[in-house]
Amino acid sequence: KRIVPYCKKLIQVTPNQWGEKILFSHGSNHSAGVALCFYRCPGKVVTFQADISGHWLAVALSIDGSFVILVNV
Repeated sequence: KRIVPYCKKLIQVTPNQWGEKILFSHGSNHSAGVALCFYRCPGKVVTFQADISGHWLAVALSIDGSFVILVNV
């Protein structure tokens, strides 16, 4: 189970509950971590990189022959 940061109360979420893909960069005791949640995304994940401390997550998507880069800080 995963914990979604920045909620008023902690909510445990799994990819099965969300319904689609979730990419995480888990936090430490000094950061909450970040996540990108995909729902009905027409693209495919080409690659992703994450900070091991949970500060950022970057994803490259391929959508209809074009590349899109998403970053969550």
